[in-house]
Amino acid sequence: MLATHSSNGIILGDLGTGQRIGFLPVGKGSTLHFDAGGNLYGYINLQPHRWPITMADNRFKVGQPERLNLPAHFPQSNLAISADGRFAAEPLNNAGSIVLDRQTGKITRHEPQRDVRCVAVHPDGSLVASFSWWNAGGLRSVGEEPSGNR
Repeated sequence: MLATHSSNGIILGDLGTGQRIGFLPVGKGSTLHFDAGGNLYGYINLQPHRWPITMADNRFKVGQPERLNLPAHFPQSNLAISADGRFAAEPLNNAGSIVLDRQTGKITRHEPQRDVRCVAVHPDGSLVASFSWWNAGGLRSVGEEPSGNR
C-alpha cells in the first residue's frame, strides 16, 4: 500500500496496480509512515496520529485515528516509528527530541540539542538518532534519560 498526502486528505494506493484504493478525508497533513504491521502514522493539523489497518475479505479496513501522546509540532516535522509501532519519536527543534513508548505511555526527552530537524528510530526500537544543523546529533538508547550535552 502507498499513502500520499493531498491538500484535503490521504490517498491510499495499491503499489502492485498503481490504482487508488481509498481516501481518508482528514484535511492537511504531513509525514506518513507504515509500521511492519501495516498501520499508518502521520500528522493531521500538526497532531501526530496512528490509523490501525487490517485486512478483511481481501480488502483493507482503516480504523479510527488514534491521537499519539506527543506534542503538536511545526509542519515540516518528521515522525519516526519503530518497526513494531511501539516507539514513536519526533524532533522538538530547540528542545531536542521526544520518544513515546506506546506500550507503557512513558515519554523520554532527549535534550539539550539545538535545532533538531530529524529523528530516526532503529527498527527494533532500541535506539533513536537525531539530526541538527548545529551538531552531529545524538544516538541514545530509547529509554535513556539525558545526561548533559551530547
